[in-house]
Amino acid sequence: MLTELCVENLAIIERTQVLFGTGFTVLTGETGAGKSLLIDALQLLLGARADTDLIRTGAQRLSVVGRFAGEEVTREVLASGRSQAKIDGKSASVGALREFARTRVDLCGQHDHQSLLLPELHLGYLDAYIGETVTDALCVYQATLAEFREADRRLHDLRRAVQDREQRLDLLRYQIQEI
Repeated sequence: MLTELCVENLAIIERTQVLFGTGFTVLTGETGAGKSLLIDALQLLLGARADTDLIRTGAQRLSVVGRFAGEEVTREVLASGRSQAKIDGKSASVGALREFARTRVDLCGQHDHQSLLLPELHLGYLDAYIGETVTDALCVYQATLAEFREADRRLHDLRRAVQDREQRLDLLRYQIQEI
């Protein structure tokens, strides 16, 4: 969960800090209040393409820092066009930022990607909501399913071996009769 967002030199924002409470957060406000700039900052932090046009006029770099429960992500965009990212102080790729963000932040807007609409993620959401009880049961289920599939494969192999044996015996019986 995102607990804090610090932004420096992004468009008209010289420096700001936003603290988030627990749970669901909605950014609302008048047109021009800066909502979309905060979303731009968050998207940069989560792996969006870095654009030097976002750097505040006169600044050499823009910086976005996000603090998540026990983790910190930093993204800097330099006026030279270079971009660098860090997760907990260690260099990270844009792909690593996206992977990091995938389970921690979901941006939903009028035209944004909405993971709530992806059916392949629904079971994960439900499991996470239910908690440890279901994850323990899921692990037991998956282990049992793997054992079942292995036993089913072995049974199939045994049936095929019996069938092959019967066909071989039939052939041998036929050959004996012919002799």
